[in-house]
Amino acid sequence: MRSSFDKVSTMSRRFIEGARQGILVSALIGSLVVPLVTLALITNGSNAVNMIGQFDDNLSDPSPQYDKQQTGFSRANDGPNKLGLYYPHSVLVDTSNNRLFVADSDNHRILVYGLDSGNEIIDHIPDYVIGQTNFATGRNNDGADRFDRPYAMAFDNSSGYLFVSDEQNSRVLVFDMNSLNDGMSADYVLGQQNFTADSTGTSDTTMAFPTGLAVDSNNNVLFVADTGNNRVLAFNLGSLATGMAASNVLGQTGFGTSATGLSDWEFDSPYGLAHSTNDRLYVADADNNRVLVFDVSSVNDGMSAVSVVGQTNFTSNGGATTQAGLFFPRGLAYDDTNGRLFVASGSHRVTVYNMTSFTDGDPATAVLGQSNYTNINQVTTQSGFRGTSQIAYDSGNQYLYVTDQFNHRIMQFDVTAISNGENATDVIGQYDSSLTSPAPVYTKGYPDNGPSKLGFWGTQGGSAIDTVNHRLFVSDTFNNRILIFNLNSSNQLIERIPDTVIGQTNFVSSGVTVTSTGDVTAAASITGTNLISTATVRLKGYTVATLPAGVVGDMAYVTDALAPAYGVAVVGGGAVVTPVFYNGTAWTTR
Repeated sequence: MRSSFDKVSTMSRRFIEGARQGILVSALIGSLVVPLVTLALITNGSNAVNMIGQFDDNLSDPSPQYDKQQTGFSRANDGPNKLGLYYPHSVLVDTSNNRLFVADSDNHRILVYGLDSGNEIIDHIPDYVIGQTNFATGRNNDGADRFDRPYAMAFDNSSGYLFVSDEQNSRVLVFDMNSLNDGMSADYVLGQQNFTADSTGTSDTTMAFPTGLAVDSNNNVLFVADTGNNRVLAFNLGSLATGMAASNVLGQTGFGTSATGLSDWEFDSPYGLAHSTNDRLYVADADNNRVLVFDVSSVNDGMSAVSVVGQTNFTSNGGATTQAGLFFPRGLAYDDTNGRLFVASGSHRVTVYNMTSFTDGDPATAVLGQSNYTNINQVTTQSGFRGTSQIAYDSGNQYLYVTDQFNHRIMQFDVTAISNGENATDVIGQYDSSLTSPAPVYTKGYPDNGPSKLGFWGTQGGSAIDTVNHRLFVSDTFNNRILIFNLNSSNQLIERIPDTVIGQTNFVSSGVTVTSTGDVTAAASITGTNLISTATVRLKGYTVATLPAGVVGDMAYVTDALAPAYGVAVVGGGAVVTPVFYNGTAWTTR
């Protein structure tokens, strides 16, 4: 027998209110609602006349964007947008020109934030976008003005060139930042012979999934971590040209090999790079759980490192979450003034090393992201991380910027005097409900600044119009809330920004709180003011074996899922508690 909650769910999903010859259509296949198609004028395949949930990049008066997609589906939480990030990989500070660059990798773009004259963040809203023509698109591609997962960045002050490793296109794009505009094209490409090629290779002119970058201003050299080829390439910037050959290689004895290795000159998946003014190149040798240090005042193919961080010698590679050890280091930054090396690693932390008197295997002097050197907590707080990637250092302010990848944000720390596990001082990518003056929220960790006032995350619960009190109700299913939009006296949308939220105390939270254990009963019909109930509604719990026969759109949760995977039929016999959704043929994990 189906529960009373199931009946309410079915009614709300299928609820259609006819008013003034209008229909409200709730699009269940995406995170959007398309309202008010006039019945009297309907023709097959007619266009919608309005929409909420997917918008352009106008924050003060958002307009519908009907073709807003990424990889074939409408994105949750109005992504991409101007406020949020989607698996960012790196951050870069250009202190000379007061700019902060963020590689918003899975939105396939670089965001550029203007800083004030003291290189402080002004308003948390980006001023320019590279890789897309506007802030509301996020498609990947090749070409001179597109990316496929931009990974890392480096800036050359002398030329004004911004270098971006375009990982999935196996290339590095070079942009002239002396003339910055939205959707600008690159001037040069390295790793490919033209802007439309995207093949991998192992030669002096090709790459395989490059990641970290560093500019050696002393010798006018660009270093590229050619991760898929287990090597670091050196390019002479004095003769920069599209498709040019690298001048030297580290990690291999020649340009035609790509083997992994464990010695004082070999790598196993090099990622982050950092260069110091005393001509040291730091390489995060990720799968060897160490950082190799090279003297690059003179570069020779296959040359040996002069020091190692994270191991006591060049032939050990055990991963460790300790004061001296490293586990999968990926991001590096160097403080030339104080001789400090910052290392972001797979232990959800950044460790700090004093390199002024360093001996191989010396311990770290401080840690960010954890309260001590042995914790590996993944958290969404003002002090913690969930998957650190590339990092950047602002020497003037002594700020360290950390890419907190799985929290979809960039964290800023004042590292003038570090206390272990200290709080961040600012954040980019996660904000309160203000669209024009967003303030940081450190407890949010969803893509594209979700939840927010602009978008939805699934509308499986349907939508309804209260024509008497002029309100539109939308079930924002996976944000666990109901959004209420005020309508005018003709029951038309006034604006596309919701006025009230039910189920949460604000527009930026989405947590589930169970305060009632009984089933919810409902009237036989839902109209007008009868739509709102003061009761707390929760999903009904089952084991997989006891799940009832479902109707498309029904939701519940199970307590014994075995290795659940999103969108796949749930299997019992485990111990995982997870929501499930009936798709018409099976209960699937949400």
